Amino acid sequence: MDLKNHRESSNIEDKRQNPLAHPRVKMSGIALILAVLASLVTGKDPSSLIAQLTGNQASPLGIQDAGLQYPPQDEHARFVSVILASTEDSWSALLPAIHSVYRKPKLVLYSGRIKSACGNAEAAMGPFYCASDQKIYWT
Repeated sequence: MDLKNHRESSNIEDKRQNPLAHPRVKMSGIALILAVLASLVTGKDPSSLIAQLTGNQASPLGIQDAGLQYPPQDEHARFVSVILASTEDSWSALLPAIHSVYRKPKLVLYSGRIKSACGNAEAAMGPFYCASDQKIYWT
């Protein structure tokens, strides 16, 4: 499919990168141990301490948090974006005829694991829609 002549949706969140491996938020093993020790002393959740240290809301278990976003850059993301734009255009045009409004969902690209309003999800589950946050999760 030629993507050049088609509109891309702006409702894409690309979270396929592991936030803990991102160069801006990389923690050394010593810093991680110190964060866990500090959590034992203060009684705070270690993931919240790590988030404060790194400026990110990632879980130490590799579960990606819904607050992080990286702009889609590859062919797969652009393809999904064009397909989503097509559904947005179609449903936005069709639903007013039956006095209904189409709410454009966000489409979240992810790999590994991610936290959604419907709970934690793994890529092995495949694509799913979470009505609680009105997002489509796609691997």
